This record gives sequence, C-alpha cells and structure tokens, in this order.
Amino acid sequence: MQTQGGDLPELAVAVLSLGAELGLEDAVASLLQQSPAPEVVVVNSGGGAPRARLEAAGLAVTVVDRSDRLFPGAVRNLGVAATRAPWVGFLAADCIALPGWVAGRLAAHRAGAHAVASLLVNPYERNRSAAAAALLLHHRRMAHTPRSERLHMGLSFSRELLERLGPFRDDVRIGEDSEFEQRMRAAGVRAVWSDAVRTAHRNPRSPRALVREQYARGSRRRQAREQLGPSVGGLPVGTLIDAGRAWRGTRLETDTAQRRNLRRGWPLLAPGALAYAAGSFVARPRPSRER
Repeated sequence: MQTQGGDLPELAVAVLSLGAELGLEDAVASLLQQSPAPEVVVVNSGGGAPRARLEAAGLAVTVVDRSDRLFPGAVRNLGVAATRAPWVGFLAADCIALPGWVAGRLAAHRAGAHAVASLLVNPYERNRSAAAAALLLHHRRMAHTPRSERLHMGLSFSRELLERLGPFRDDVRIGEDSEFEQRMRAAGVRAVWSDAVRTAHRNPRSPRALVREQYARGSRRRQAREQLGPSVGGLPVGTLIDAGRAWRGTRLETDTAQRRNLRRGWPLLAPGALAYAAGSFVARPRPSRER
C-alpha cells in the first residue's frame, strides 16, 4: 500500500493468518483505517482462500498464501520479506488494531526505539468468559499493569534490527517472539512501551470455549518449553500463581467501570487456570506445522 504521493509508508504490518480464519477482514480493515496508513501484507498458511475473501470485502492488500500450514515464525519471516518499510509490525488475524496503533508505534520508533510493545484490550468488556481469558492470558499487558511488570510483547521492530539478529525461528509452534526477544536482550536491545498502541484480542465468550482454549494453550506451552527451555514459562504451579496475581491486579484499574468489567471474570479464573495447568502437565501435543 502506498501513501498519498507514492511515498513508501514508514511502518509495514504483516497480518498473520491460519486458514483465512474468521475475523481476517476485520483485522485488515483496522489497519487500513489507521492514520498514517501502513504498508499491509496478509500472510496466510493452511488454505482458506484469503485473497478471494479480502477482495469480496473490498480490501486491496498484498496476500502471500501458502497451502501448507506453517509455524508463526515462518509466517512472520514471509511477512518481513514481502514488505519494504523501515519498521515492521505484526497483527494476528484474531486481533484488531485500535486507533493510534500505527501512529503510536511510529512515534516511538522515530524517537529511537528499535522495538515497540503494545497493550492488549478485551473487546467483549461485559462478557464473563472473555474477561477471565483477558486476565489469565494478558494481565501483564493491560493498561493498569505496572510498567515494571509488563511483558514486552506484540512488538514492532526496526528492519535494521531484524536483519542484524536474523529471522524468527520457524520450527516452534509458539514462543518464536519470546525467543527473538531473548536474542534482543543478549544484543543489548530493549523494547519500549507505548500506551497509544492498543490491540483488541478476540477472547472466548463461553465457559466451555474458555476451558478448551486454556487447555490447548497449556498444551502448546509445554511443547514450547521442551523446545526452547524454561525461559518461556508455563509451569502448572506458576499458572495458578499467575491467576492469583491477575485477580489481585484488578484493584490497580482506576476506572470504576473497567474494574467492574474485569471482575466479572473472577469466578472463571480458577477453572481456566486449572485447564491451562492440566494442558501443560498432561497433554503431549503431536508435532505439526500449524500456526
């Protein structure tokens, strides 16, 4: 995508998609509505006819489509290779970039940051299951999270850094971003936060969906630990402790309505955490090329 006058956008965004999943159009549209406009490429693996879907929705973007299923690192690498902008970000197809997502990243990058992290927002504020999922999975990436406790995730990077440190690992099902950040830290590079960069993540909206997703995430986390080592986290006991921290952390939300919405998820924190712990303790996922 070109900006007015034919200038190359400063930020490229690769939308990461598996099987042209539901919500892909919304993810792309959320980027095209940003100001300034980014360079957008959709990288899809596992089929699903993403190009036809996007064209039917009137969304004109570059599409890289692979019929085989790829791990996220391979999808990210294809996105980097398919773009030219000096800074590169990523957006999962089950997420939406909220207003200011591009401008906030660019402001931080222009100020000298090689990597810029994002906050995560629950778009289903009054849904109990979605609130529980947000607390269990993202309580260290919320606006009320103390900066000293925040995780540097949802990163955009300078292309120079990506070229210097090399590609994302393409042989792990999850954790490719954590592994890359380990390389960043080893090279003396630290990510910065921009509270203007907010990503809405589609969380499960029923107790059954919550438990199933948590179990699957725990299972995938176990596989990541076996491949990348203990630095990726995800121990069963740690998961239960983390749920307690998420529960206590809601008191830090100063907005009364938002605090009330988060507390809707409290009754489901224990079942969700137990499901995650069970997945990371019991399940042994079979290797696949799935994103």
